[in-house]
Amino acid sequence: MKGEDKKKSQKKSDASEQDLATYDGCIYLSRICCQQYKFQEAMEYCEKAHECALKQDVTTLRTNKLADCFDQRGHINRMLGKYQKALEDYFESLRLHEVIYEKQSLAIIHCYNNIGSIYCLLGQYYEAMTYHEKALKNFQSSSSVNQSDYSFDMAKTCRALGFVYYHQGKNTDALLMHQQSSTLFKQVFGGENLYLASSCHHIGLIYQLHGTLNDAMAVQNKALNIDMAVVGKRNLIVAESYCYLAITYQLQAKYQQAEIMVNKAIDIQLEIVGNQHLDIAQSYHILGDIYASWGRYDQAHTLLHKALNLYITLLGKASYALAQCHNSIGWLNYLKGYYDVAIQLFYTSIQIQTEMSHGPCIHQKQYNFNIATVYRAQGKYDEAHQILQPYLDAKFTDENSIHVATLYDNIGLLYQSQDDYTKALSYYRKGLKLKLKLLDDNNLLVASSYNNIGLIYYLQGKHADALSIFHDCLKIRLELLGDENLNVADIYYNMALVYKLLHQYQDAMDMLQKAVKIRLALADEGAHDDVLAAMYNAIGLIYYLQDDYHDALEYYQKSMEIQLQDDNTVVELNINPGLKASLYNNMGLVYYKQLKYDDALLMYQKSMDTYSHCFGFNNLHIASIYNNIGLVYSSQLQHDNALDQFQASLKIRQEILDEQHLDIAQSYYNIGLAHYSLGHYNRAIAILGKSLTIRQHHFGHNHQQIAECYYSIGLTYRCTGQYDDAMMNLQNGLEIQINLKGKKDISLAPFYNSLALVHRLREDYANCITKYQQSLNLKLDKLDEINLDVADSYNNIGVAYLYQGRYDEAISMLEKCLNIQIRLFDDENHLEIADTYNNLATIYQLQERYEIAVVTYHKSLKIRLELVESNSICLLESYKNIASAYSQQNRYNEAQDMYQYAVDIQIHRCGENNVDCTELYDNIASMYQAQKRYDNALSMYDKSIQIQLQFVEKDHSKILESYKNMISIYKLKRNYQQAILLYDKYLNVLFDQYGKKHLKIADCYDSIGWLCYLMGRYDGAIVKYKIALEIRQSILQDLDHLEIAESYNNMGLVYKLQ
Repeated sequence: MKGEDKKKSQKKSDASEQDLATYDGCIYLSRICCQQYKFQEAMEYCEKAHECALKQDVTTLRTNKLADCFDQRGHINRMLGKYQKALEDYFESLRLHEVIYEKQSLAIIHCYNNIGSIYCLLGQYYEAMTYHEKALKNFQSSSSVNQSDYSFDMAKTCRALGFVYYHQGKNTDALLMHQQSSTLFKQVFGGENLYLASSCHHIGLIYQLHGTLNDAMAVQNKALNIDMAVVGKRNLIVAESYCYLAITYQLQAKYQQAEIMVNKAIDIQLEIVGNQHLDIAQSYHILGDIYASWGRYDQAHTLLHKALNLYITLLGKASYALAQCHNSIGWLNYLKGYYDVAIQLFYTSIQIQTEMSHGPCIHQKQYNFNIATVYRAQGKYDEAHQILQPYLDAKFTDENSIHVATLYDNIGLLYQSQDDYTKALSYYRKGLKLKLKLLDDNNLLVASSYNNIGLIYYLQGKHADALSIFHDCLKIRLELLGDENLNVADIYYNMALVYKLLHQYQDAMDMLQKAVKIRLALADEGAHDDVLAAMYNAIGLIYYLQDDYHDALEYYQKSMEIQLQDDNTVVELNINPGLKASLYNNMGLVYYKQLKYDDALLMYQKSMDTYSHCFGFNNLHIASIYNNIGLVYSSQLQHDNALDQFQASLKIRQEILDEQHLDIAQSYYNIGLAHYSLGHYNRAIAILGKSLTIRQHHFGHNHQQIAECYYSIGLTYRCTGQYDDAMMNLQNGLEIQINLKGKKDISLAPFYNSLALVHRLREDYANCITKYQQSLNLKLDKLDEINLDVADSYNNIGVAYLYQGRYDEAISMLEKCLNIQIRLFDDENHLEIADTYNNLATIYQLQERYEIAVVTYHKSLKIRLELVESNSICLLESYKNIASAYSQQNRYNEAQDMYQYAVDIQIHRCGENNVDCTELYDNIASMYQAQKRYDNALSMYDKSIQIQLQFVEKDHSKILESYKNMISIYKLKRNYQQAILLYDKYLNVLFDQYGKKHLKIADCYDSIGWLCYLMGRYDGAIVKYKIALEIRQSILQDLDHLEIAESYNNMGLVYKLQ
């Protein structure tokens, strides 16, 4: 019996030993499979090992082996990115180890470090720190074993703590931990070893986060040299070192060097493990990211999808690497302008990561930051805020982390995009303060903050502050990156923007040329470079501002070519639509200046279509384009259409901006000018006053835009006949302009012109010509004589001579004007030439040279008919002038036709009951009267009167004149009764104007008395004459006055007949 028990015991022992051997083999194979990234097989071997461990009879052995199984399973889940499951495995391992080991044992320390590493990956840094510090404390308190036996594991603990500090942004502490780990690795393995190289790479990551990329490069090169010394040049570890270096080169924007490093890694990897290996996938991934940053989007697309397919093949559809690859492809689509696709991919990354980690994870922060970036680009600011705001919660993110500084920068950029510069500046300053606390002053991340703050100063109009802080940024970048670096080019570009606003165009051009030279030197054939396109756009704008429209268009077109991909046929890419829209707008501005209005409108429409497609219609870009289209319509004299565009622009701006914003002031200014052009003068003055108030709020008194407002208000007062107010405003504007520009600047010329016109309207022709001459002298001093502005001055002086009756001198000036215009324009089809012909014709008419006047008027009309709308006000002027000349030639039918054309235009513009029609009706009536077509004449005069009587503010003189004309016709027709009835109406108008006692009323009663006399109604005649006599006696002091004598004489004639 004992023998049988012994045999059974032996068999059981043999089985246990066999299970133990199987266990050891399965654990070994599981680890090998992990190294080969065969995680499913690794998990299967781990489960077999777990089954073997459960069969062990010895409790301590079974517990130890089970704990090791949970460790291995935790490692597998960690590599798969299944952090929550890994955490559960590590806690179970800890529970089992605590049953059989003391707290100071290496097994327990390993468990603490494993748990801490998972908490770090989950972004739970406090918990991570707690467990790593437990491990470190156990090392320090252990006395059971010689401390040197713990050096290797202690080194790994220090390295793990370094990781946590790194993610918290506590870079000094992180460096200290990694340096301690390096020292310990040296103690264990000697001077050069792979663990030391690994620590060097981790230190390099900290330097990357610091922004001290030269330091990162140095320590990573050190790691590479160690790796090559230990394992040789053709080894996967060396390939990994090349990838570390490539990432640093990428951060330095040295993409060619980065590409070389990754290709070296790929060459080694292909030789050793072939093309179906995780290391190859990771290298493709890194190179794809480099190409995306480089602008080589097609190559980036190819490599990132290669990496994606390998990740899926090797790791399945749920892994950290796969989530990161979706993130990279999403970023590539963002760069290409495919925003919806980008967001979908970022959310895919989050979904994968969430499924693996079962909760928030450090990697999700970057994915969410990227989503917020895309929302910002789409103008979906509320959605972007909803993404970023939770990360300000210090419970989730260490408030002293460099990641928080990055968060502040992202929120600042979001507010900047919303034009909320105060909040943007506040967050940028928070980010800078934290960076200065965590990093050295001489740091690329600090330089980035300087750049951001400089851009806000630029947008706020604080130009000196912007330049100062841009110089601080430039100094750091030049020292750390050298003078041939894309980040240096970017700061040159930003400085150019400020110089442009300061009108220091040569300085701006110098900065842009430096920036372009750097980008071209570093450019790669086939790479898409949006920034270079933006720089060409900026150079074009500098040329535009200097009136060099040919070169401006050349650079705009260069910029546009970068936005196009040439593949046999030109296909437009959906990349940087904002820049493309801006280019269309800028080209429209050039065409507008070149008077190519149709081309300008086409470009503006393309710009609007692009902006609206990306951002919708309710944004400031659309408001700006509405404004620009309005300016084109104004130049085409389509002032109603212009007003519609300006009001559309204002509506958008009022919905987005504060009422005191300068863009609102610009809209008011342009709307005011449109009302001025439409003759709505009181409305124009009120709206221009709003613009002036806002601008004074921003600029005070002494500013160009204030002078501009005074000038326009002065012009409007001039049109209302309020000449004192006109002079005051124009003089205010002139004084500001002299303070800003000096007494010899050409910008004073328009002020002198307008002051001259007010003097002319006051019939002060001497001062008028003096002012016009001052304007002309300024122009001749600065411009060639063959110049349209000079021609304009000759025209103005000619018109002043015209009003003085100095017709020959007027013709001489106008002919000078006409000769310049014809020389400068390719043909005569220009409105300026039409205006000059019109002025010459007016003089010929005044000289009674009617034939040449009519011919010249028709030249003007022909040009205007080809260039303006059929109901334009300048056509109305032409028809009236030609009609007047025809009437003076007694060509009444032709005159009547011209007046009728004028009436049709006036009715179309302002409706039938418009006071401006009355003059035309009176003129037509006079034509009928001259032809003795009295009934037609009476009908026209009556039309005129009926319209005038509808207005509260009546022009009594015009009404009286119309009544007088009708009365004269009735007298000619001997219809005295009707004439008397009209005199009664005439009297009522006089009563309204003068009251009951006025000499004009006495004259009217005399006229009625005379008609009564002619009709034989002598009693009636006596009554009217007596009323006239009483009025005169009450007004005239001298009773022997001739008019009183005339009254007595009239009464005497009637008494004689009676």
